[in-house]
Amino acid sequence: MPISCCMIVKNEDAILSRCLNSIYPFVEEIVIYDTGSTDNTEEIARLYEKVRFIKGEWENSFALARNKSIENAKYDWVLWIDADEFFDPSNASCFKELTEYGDINDIDAYDFLCQSFVDGKHWALFVNDLKPKLFRNYCRFIGGLHENLSGYKNKQWANIVYQHHKKKSWQILDDIRYKKISEIQKENNA
Repeated sequence: MPISCCMIVKNEDAILSRCLNSIYPFVEEIVIYDTGSTDNTEEIARLYEKVRFIKGEWENSFALARNKSIENAKYDWVLWIDADEFFDPSNASCFKELTEYGDINDIDAYDFLCQSFVDGKHWALFVNDLKPKLFRNYCRFIGGLHENLSGYKNKQWANIVYQHHKKKSWQILDDIRYKKISEIQKENNA
């Protein structure tokens, strides 16, 4: 089954190629929704023939941005990845088998194991956890700061591992950004 890879980006030129190279042979298209990059992210993305680059806006919600990317996907199966994540090619080669198995067994989504690294070291602060990464195109993200996938009926764990790499300086910036998003959401819900 063909797979659309979907992602959101902003100023990812330092890491985007590693991410795209890890999934490129295993997907039919890559839909990138850019929320306002000012670096060379777009130029790097356009070097890849399968990429559809969509310029958008940041609306203080990861779920909204993720869903805009997914809404532009052509295929029934979506692989979700962030620019600071990547798959080992031996794991990624199983994506097609998972979609075929899912079609036969009525599976909507698969959880993969995430391993987090900061400055190249496995970071004990983050627990290895399961996250839905491969799912049917009718599933969408909900929530604001820490969004969750919804719309599936039958989700299974797949023995696929991906790595999430950050620099400590990025984590500090993310923590600041997450705090701002959380404050905005509290104001909107008040």
